[in-house]
Amino acid sequence: MADTPVFQPNERVRVTVDVAVHHASDGVLHGTYGTQQNLNEQLLSIVVTEPGVTVQRLAPADGEPRPGQIWADRHNTEWYASMSGSRDVWLNCWDGRSQHWRNVHTGPTGPITLVRDVPPQADGPLKGDWTYQEDGTTRAVDPSGQVWDLGRHVTDANGDRWHWAGGFTTETPDESYQPLMTRDDWSRQDVPIGLIAWPVTACGPDCPCGKGVESRG
Repeated sequence: MADTPVFQPNERVRVTVDVAVHHASDGVLHGTYGTQQNLNEQLLSIVVTEPGVTVQRLAPADGEPRPGQIWADRHNTEWYASMSGSRDVWLNCWDGRSQHWRNVHTGPTGPITLVRDVPPQADGPLKGDWTYQEDGTTRAVDPSGQVWDLGRHVTDANGDRWHWAGGFTTETPDESYQPLMTRDDWSRQDVPIGLIAWPVTACGPDCPCGKGVESRG
């Protein structure tokens, strides 16, 4: 067993404690720490404006972001969560900015709050029309309500990467309105997204395939 630490009167120490916030008001943070079984017995109140007090954000109240979710920062700017090539979750703003979710949450724009969760994704393609957001971005909404950035590549269930071909079609088995996709190796072109292997996952900003593709002339 490790020796119990010994401290001397008047020595200065820095104590780091992970705290579950209950509420905060007038510059005082109230929370609990310790094991789950003992949280109610270990209440803690911290005056965050006192000199020497530093509070570091760890995880949002709604849990760590997952691909497909929509989050908002403290300024109510919305961010779309996607998976990066290194399997980290990044947040992508509609103005083109992309950052690791932790940087958005712990930086001046934090905290972040969940705006829209990921609708349950079926094993097969979703039935119904997609909606294209004609607002100067490449956003589209699938039949479940999930928002997609068609400016980013997607990876199908076979691991093949696809990019948006720039158009939509109703020439689908159920005549629904769907984005047209082209495989990155150009072996298949102008395929309705419902006809590629599902489930489909959006790539993140540092995906090895990159955001854009070189056109074939």
